Amino acid sequence: MGDEKMCEKIRSMLDDYVDDLLTPEEIEFMKAHAEKCERCAEEIRLSDIIKNELKGMDDHVIVPLQAQAAWRNAVKKEIRNKKFKKVYKALSSVAAALIVLVGATFALRSNDLLPKDIVDEYNYTSSLAVVAVSAAEDGVTAYGMPDEMIRTRSTANERFVIEADGEADDMIVGDLESENIIKSCDIVLESDSVESDIQSIYDLTEEYEGYVSEDIRNYSESGDHADIVSRIPVDLMDDYISAAENIGCTVSISRFSQNADEIYYDIDSRLESKRLLAEEMNARIKDADEETLLLMNEEISKVYAEIDTLTRLANTRDNDLMYAKVRITLLGSKSEIVTPSESTLADRSAQGFKASFSAICDFLKDMVVSLAVIAPAAILIGVVALIVLFTVKSVKKNKNDKKEDGDE
Repeated sequence: MGDEKMCEKIRSMLDDYVDDLLTPEEIEFMKAHAEKCERCAEEIRLSDIIKNELKGMDDHVIVPLQAQAAWRNAVKKEIRNKKFKKVYKALSSVAAALIVLVGATFALRSNDLLPKDIVDEYNYTSSLAVVAVSAAEDGVTAYGMPDEMIRTRSTANERFVIEADGEADDMIVGDLESENIIKSCDIVLESDSVESDIQSIYDLTEEYEGYVSEDIRNYSESGDHADIVSRIPVDLMDDYISAAENIGCTVSISRFSQNADEIYYDIDSRLESKRLLAEEMNARIKDADEETLLLMNEEISKVYAEIDTLTRLANTRDNDLMYAKVRITLLGSKSEIVTPSESTLADRSAQGFKASFSAICDFLKDMVVSLAVIAPAAILIGVVALIVLFTVKSVKKNKNDKKEDGDE
């Protein structure tokens, strides 16, 4: 076998050899090398056959114009395909990556798997339904909770009602510990402007370091109505009520007090008991066999679910003890429904553009998160693909080399 570089040089001269463009010295050089290399000798022999075949052709034959045009178009097409082949391949790779990224983003958004902000403290106030029954009915406060979470009771520990004229009717049943009392109040006000008074309630609530937990509004021709529930620190409740009376014309004020133990009975001890049970079961897992593990897994799941429920109730109780519930009902004398003027095409277009732009920005943010999620897997797959690609190329090259050695 001749020198590989010399063989490549001989093969590069074959086209010129067929076209009779080589000098006698170059032809002599090729034949001298062919005496040492059988593969190059075979290629020169085949080139001689092609050269002899071409000698019988008429170089002066006029090729039809259609054939010439077809040939030129074919050449142009081939050149264009080679030119843009790499570009198409790169664009295809980018498009495939975008499809995977967008698809992953949609999947994460639809399944609610994207990371959310972690809330340090539970606030399950809204999950505990508290319904204040008016004094004209049964004179008690009803609390809607799961049956297993409360004990049956017939009356509140303490309740007193202050009418609009300021006279108080006290009804005290039992002694209460002030530090374990849940306080609430219902205020009914007549309002000349429900919307403006609602804003006043929001401002007043913020001033007294509280927050609004419910905002229910109802507009009708017979009159407007709003129920605003504010949670106010217990020590500021009396001052807040006094200030709230000035928002509108006071119709009635009803105060309620209840012992927290009657609603959230024995929460702390039950929670501690469940936690100790969970610790004991976790300790037993170490020495359990496979069958026992399956049974214990279900029991542990139930225990942790109960712990979660009791923890939520404990946090709700703490919130109720810290923040008094003040419900302010605004009664409007007439409807204040404002019919909005029809927006122009420019306004609607601007609103649509803002909404679309905001949605796109949110999606791009989620896409960045998706990229971070799939990046480790993508890197691993890429490394494996490169290893496979190089391995396949190496195997093919070795096969070709062995085949060439066998031919020689």
